[in-house]
Amino acid sequence: MEIKRIMVLSRSTKACHKAVHYGLKMSKAIASDLYLTHIDVDILSQTVGNIATSRKSLQEEYDQEKQKIKAELDALVASEQDSANPVTVIETVVSGPLYSNVIKLVKDNDIDLLIMMAHPEGHIESALFDHDNEKIVRKLPCSIFLVKE
Repeated sequence: MEIKRIMVLSRSTKACHKAVHYGLKMSKAIASDLYLTHIDVDILSQTVGNIATSRKSLQEEYDQEKQKIKAELDALVASEQDSANPVTVIETVVSGPLYSNVIKLVKDNDIDLLIMMAHPEGHIESALFDHDNEKIVRKLPCSIFLVKE
């Protein structure tokens, strides 16, 4: 089977840098397109609800951290690029339910391989993503490469 399109899921956490790195290396090695999909999940509002919305400083800190991680990912992508053999990177930001968005993007873009972290990085992320990871692994119509920390 030929792999023409690889999708990497980034949850805007530092641990996802490793998955992005693998995606860039694989895409370069087999000359495939890389779909870098950022999952925009507002962890604050999902975990602490109204407290987060009433505490503007918490939201600002969270937004700043997401921007910092996005800048780091952009730098990682730029550092992996080779002018003689550039990787085509298509970036997408997805808001909303992880499972349904990933399934839709994989089908709509004819993705051959999905790269994602094997497990959430912490307790909060575990509560938000664990069930979705299981559903994705079982139901996805393409191959999956799980990255462990």
